[in-house]
Formats: sequence, structure tokens, C-alpha cells
Amino acid sequence: MTIWAFRTMIVPSDYRDLAASLATALGGTAGEDMFTTGLSASGQEPATHYVSTGYISADFANLLPLYDPATGAKTDGNAVLVAQLANDGGLTVTVQQVEDLFAVSDITEQEPFTAFDRLGLKLAQPMV
Repeated sequence: MTIWAFRTMIVPSDYRDLAASLATALGGTAGEDMFTTGLSASGQEPATHYVSTGYISADFANLLPLYDPATGAKTDGNAVLVAQLANDGGLTVTVQQVEDLFAVSDITEQEPFTAFDRLGLKLAQPMV
């Protein structure tokens, strides 16, 4: 039986490809197509951040850092194991790359629009 955990994960656009690749490598089918929704402060493209939100397996969630905006506490995540699992799955990544991604990611249990508001971000729409 799979246990699920809700997460809203926001990453800067420079880290989008790495985050998406890791999600696919670690999350399997459930990790595919993550980080496709762009965000920006203005609500217009280009996106400065990307979000993935919803339920992921607790095993996957437990590998990631978790920030609690109410207390300011943040867990570190397990960059060493993430890198090892990714490499075992055929994705070449270093522990440093994962640590860098974790350092700039905002991963919470907040509903997405609450997290967007906290960070001053909106869904990025094409300019018309």
C-alpha cells in the first residue's frame, strides 16, 4: 500500500529541468510531467519559477527538504540518497547538484496559491 504526502514544490526556472528529471527518475510514472506550470511575479511570461503540486509517495517526499512557513523550520532532505537513486536509475547527477537544487527550492505542505502568495508569485500567462 502506497502512503501519499501532499507537497507544493516551487523551483527557480534555472533548476526546472533538473527538478523534472529527478522527479521522473525517483517518482517513476507519478513523477512524470512535473514542473510544467510557470510562475512569475507579474503573472506574465517568461516564467521565473515552476511549480509542481499534489500528492507524491511518502517515500519520495521523505527524500526532499520540507519548509514549514509557520515556524520557519526546514529539514535538509537527503541529497546523497537522491543522487544515488538518480544515478542508479540512469540519470547522472552529483550530490552537489542536488544540494544546490534543495537550497533554492521551496517545498511545503501549503496549498499552491497560499505558497504563491507567500512568495509573491502568480501563474505566468502568455503576453497578449
